[in-house]
Amino acid sequence: PGVQPGPQGTAPLTTPLAGALPGTTRLGEVVQGPLGVQLDQLVRARTAAEAPFTGSVLVAKGGQILLNKGYGIADASLNTSVSPDAVWDWASVSKQFCAAAILKLKMQERLAIDDPLSRFFPEAPADKRAVTLRHLMSHTSGLNESYDQARPAGDSRDAIIAAWLAQPLSFAPGSRWQYNNVNYFILAAVVEKASGQSFETYSITNLFRPAGMTEAAFTGMPGVDLARLPRENRGRGEQWSQGPYFGWGSKGATGACCTTAEMLAWDRALRGTTILDEPAKAELFKEVRDGYALGWFLSQDGAERVLSHGGSTGA
Repeated sequence: PGVQPGPQGTAPLTTPLAGALPGTTRLGEVVQGPLGVQLDQLVRARTAAEAPFTGSVLVAKGGQILLNKGYGIADASLNTSVSPDAVWDWASVSKQFCAAAILKLKMQERLAIDDPLSRFFPEAPADKRAVTLRHLMSHTSGLNESYDQARPAGDSRDAIIAAWLAQPLSFAPGSRWQYNNVNYFILAAVVEKASGQSFETYSITNLFRPAGMTEAAFTGMPGVDLARLPRENRGRGEQWSQGPYFGWGSKGATGACCTTAEMLAWDRALRGTTILDEPAKAELFKEVRDGYALGWFLSQDGAERVLSHGGSTGA
């Protein structure tokens, strides 16, 4: 297919991740052209600072990768450096995948994003019946965020979600914005109920692989290459700050594991219609309240609209 304008007016890559290893989205080190050299110099200067940067950086412009490189120490005990194809736990950046999964299910006519929680959880308390999937995706549900205190023993999806839904609302649905991981934990359960598959299976088969993310998986899954997963705290901490486990209290809100090259493949897919059609993308990127859309923060940089999301694994 030809190059299509992206949601910010820029074009995707014109070739399938040029330079990738056959059958993968892994890329070797790239420092391309004067701008790539300048970017590399800027990041290397930051690695020499008092609190040095450790991580992977990939910059692409106009269909060309300018920089793809790892910086800092991956494992201090082994004195290994971060590689260009390091695997990262993307923490709350993962929320965009859960939102995309809900919109994909809408495209498949398995739900509507203004469906109430009672469609999927008929035993939800009366005060939660006005909460919709859109409220959850935009952090305007009013659900209580004290999910750790509400979590019962064990890992039964329905028991844990019932405990979360039993908590009193913090505010009337739609009346305020408050970032809250519980919203996305419940959305992951909706994905399972609407699809008849695990959240992980649905996301991998309907989002990751069609986008060309050949290795992307979730925390604790056998497909995650631990040898390429840097340790926390600049190589001195745990390999998994939250534990190598993906259960309720993680699903939907966090836990996607992939490389920067695979994130580039995802970006490219969102600029076309491989994953989501144009109406679904319009919903994904439309502000609901206080600069938040559905799994994305919105801001302006001059005349340019910026779509972003951050995340933290804790260390």
